[in-house]
Amino acid sequence: MMSVGLKSSDIVKNLSSLDFEVGLAEVSNDPGLLPLRMKSYAHSITVCAQSVYIISLLNDVLEHAAKQSRAVPVNYVYRVGFIGCGRLGNLIIKCLLHYKIVKPHCILVSTRRPELLKEFSDTGVITCFNNGKVASSCPVMCICCLPSQLSVVAESLQGYLSPSTLVYSIVGGVTLQRHCQLLHTNSVLRPSFSWPNTGWTVDSINNYATQVTTLLQKQEVISLTCPQLPVDESDNSMVVQVFLATLNLLTSLGIGRELAVRITTFKMFKEDSYTSQIQEAMATDKLLSTERLQLPLLPLNKNMYNLQKVVCSEDVYGSFMEQFKRMMSIETKLSDHSM
Repeated sequence: MMSVGLKSSDIVKNLSSLDFEVGLAEVSNDPGLLPLRMKSYAHSITVCAQSVYIISLLNDVLEHAAKQSRAVPVNYVYRVGFIGCGRLGNLIIKCLLHYKIVKPHCILVSTRRPELLKEFSDTGVITCFNNGKVASSCPVMCICCLPSQLSVVAESLQGYLSPSTLVYSIVGGVTLQRHCQLLHTNSVLRPSFSWPNTGWTVDSINNYATQVTTLLQKQEVISLTCPQLPVDESDNSMVVQVFLATLNLLTSLGIGRELAVRITTFKMFKEDSYTSQIQEAMATDKLLSTERLQLPLLPLNKNMYNLQKVVCSEDVYGSFMEQFKRMMSIETKLSDHSM
């Protein structure tokens, strides 16, 4: 029986033979382990890349909108929140700091043990154990907790989560529908990851210990992390969901939807010529039926057939992929977002 006062985490303390990956060499040709390691590796890199893209995109969109509309307050501060900070959350934050997408003091992390994040707090990142504070302060929030903790986390966010807040969840084993039910919001986004993907090779596994920021300098790796088109046409692609989430953020600040569409289209696809196609598709889907400033938010999980058809067309999606690669380029990151 465990003695009183002894924490369960202390049982295996300093017992290296019980570490999670004990016995797994940096390079292993075990045919039983390779697929598992490859999938875990690919998922981690993909989540980090897509997180960096989304957060960077929203930052760029807000900067662009501030130049074209007075609706964005001069003193508006773009903050990014994290609920939980395990292995993946830690990697994402390291990428944000490395690429200098947002300043350290604009990153808020709520975790049960904030004292363990001294590495981040020393750089200026705000660490605490206050989920409500993070949710109410950030237009985009990453949930990085365990599946078993999601219901408790969701309960702690009630009354603090704005309808326009984009929730990017990397919680595995929980459906998108269940996320929306627990969090009482339709603005939930999940990573776009398909497996198997033959692009990830054994050579990638041999570089398992390589830092994520180093791997994301490689164009072939960036290409593999780009959101894929959905297999089922009834499901919105991640590209469409990011597009709608960006519109929600801009319209929540009081920007008219047509201007929001133009700004978002330019930033996501870099082609003004696509704006009219997208506006026509949105009008057909009844998403541009009003010019009121206070517009209803667009649900990310509702199928937008015509918008999906345009965004997932060869030309438009091809432009998205090129823009994704450009934004993920480390040279671009370090030059565009210098502090």
